Amino acid sequence: HLSIRRQRQMCIRDRVISGNTASLSGGDRLYVYVTSDTSTLTVSGTTLSETNGIYLYSWGNLDIQTNVDAGATFYLYADYDNDGTGNFTHTSGTISTTGAYNVFIRGVNVSLGTISAQSGSKDIIVTATGNITSNSASFTAANVVLKTTGGSIGTSSVPIPIPANCYVDAKAPQGAVHISRTSGNMTVRNASEASNVQDFGLAITTATYGGQSQPVGDHIVHKTTSGLTLTTPGNFTINSGVTFNAGNGSLNVAGNWTNSGIFTAGTSTVTFNGSSAQTITGSNTWYNLT
Repeated sequence: HLSIRRQRQMCIRDRVISGNTASLSGGDRLYVYVTSDTSTLTVSGTTLSETNGIYLYSWGNLDIQTNVDAGATFYLYADYDNDGTGNFTHTSGTISTTGAYNVFIRGVNVSLGTISAQSGSKDIIVTATGNITSNSASFTAANVVLKTTGGSIGTSSVPIPIPANCYVDAKAPQGAVHISRTSGNMTVRNASEASNVQDFGLAITTATYGGQSQPVGDHIVHKTTSGLTLTTPGNFTINSGVTFNAGNGSLNVAGNWTNSGIFTAGTSTVTFNGSSAQTITGSNTWYNLT
């Protein structure tokens, strides 16, 4: 049993917070620093909880292996000194905030597990310089922000899952974006169009990364459509007035396909994988259709 009361800051070189229960209360917040690029800050045991904020900063790696719960803001940073040597790994357990606060995660490469931001009313914000991947990822959040400056988001075989009624902002200017919708539909719209919380609306720039600003409350992928994998268990719609250039991407659709705009197939693959009959409407020319 590890019990720390009124502990405000710990600065250590290596490496483990562990025990059956780590219970922290009475202080303003918990800070833990691991000040070695070659070390890993590992959080293991049954539960680490703090009634206020938790700030875990590692110059090297940060590995979450248990349930970690904060009543306020949550900062989980690997590579805290920004020298490109630390990865964030969410091996097991649930990361959650019970108060009205966001969860911030950072590392060179980031592997995501089960994360809850105040039962879905707050945000999960992930930044990386390498790849952002899923380790059985599951999110409960109002917004999920995924940004990497030098890698990809998800993989074609294991995309990042986005839950229903959750907005996503994905940016990967140097790599691919692979995201899936866990329920509901996908709609390709212009960035200026009004959002619909029931649909997953993709405001895509077909020329250069970051060509459109994000409307408030909209889903947006700041990405050329090359290197893009989209998966939806519902319908896929291209709105009127929208040109969707699929590039070399992959689209997996379990519902109906409605094209009211312009679909440019490029060298993409479109897979219809529904369990019942699916309909295709609009003018469509495919490169690879399965």
